[in-house]
Amino acid sequence: MLEIRPLTPDDYPALVDIRDACWPTQKRTLEELRSEYARRRQDLVLLQFLALEDGVSVGVASASQAERKLKSGTYWSNLMVHPQARRRGVGEALYTHLIRELEPHPFRTLVGYTQEGQTDAVKFLEARNWKEHNRSWESWLELNSFDQSRFAGAVERTLEQGYRITTFDVLERKDPEARRKLYDLDCDAGKNIPGEDNEFTQLTFERYWEQISQNPNYRPEGWFVALDSSGNFAGISQLYPRETDTDLDTGFTGTGTAHRRKGVGLALKLRAVEYALKHGAPRIWTNNLQANRPMLSINEALGFQKQPAWIEYRLEWNKA
Repeated sequence: MLEIRPLTPDDYPALVDIRDACWPTQKRTLEELRSEYARRRQDLVLLQFLALEDGVSVGVASASQAERKLKSGTYWSNLMVHPQARRRGVGEALYTHLIRELEPHPFRTLVGYTQEGQTDAVKFLEARNWKEHNRSWESWLELNSFDQSRFAGAVERTLEQGYRITTFDVLERKDPEARRKLYDLDCDAGKNIPGEDNEFTQLTFERYWEQISQNPNYRPEGWFVALDSSGNFAGISQLYPRETDTDLDTGFTGTGTAHRRKGVGLALKLRAVEYALKHGAPRIWTNNLQANRPMLSINEALGFQKQPAWIEYRLEWNKA
């Protein structure tokens, strides 16, 4: 017997188990999941449902108001069915239930993701009028085969232009305005990402830092910042530890508008690689939109190997 009910915090262990079974390369710990939910704005819509077969958790579905896309009426959505419970109607039942529960809410677009090669998921979405909107490449850099000699002089050429590179923990200790400067850099660099849409609502300074500082994986000593000769923040590349293994995740890498095409991005990435090697990380993960050729070119030159692409699907909702 199939039952669908609201998902509660007591169900988070089941959610983690289903997620890990569906996406074994994207594992999350229970602590990370709880932290993620704790950091979200509690005034925004969050619908979550759990499917059980004879009392056993077999699937989840969710929809949540996108904080960064409030003006566009966009909701993030997710549906996962445990591989051992597929082809029994669980996904269809969860989807129907989720759409029905969404009816009272003023959303205009649902956004969801699946990975290239997940043919069943692609067919499921496209049969329900979801349309492919974008793709991004997840890439891995295997550090045991990284050849630093290929980039001899690359960092030095950037430094010769008057830049210096340090870590954000150092800047925080020395400069009381460091957080404001980094926020301003993020706003500037983020708006120029090729392939990114213009729907984003920039977080306030306070909200931006609230989300970062409450992230249990925030390590400012792994955030590399480039400053120009006047001390202006010119670029950043962030590394985050992973709870489920010893790899490192790349957060945002970007350069300010006035500092593009000067080798700043490559220099920052090379410093991040040095940090990862020093700390014994086996690999670095990153993700880039397919239209972001400048960053993809840097990662390809470094030796990042593309994995199956993540496909962004959208359902445009017309209630008329």
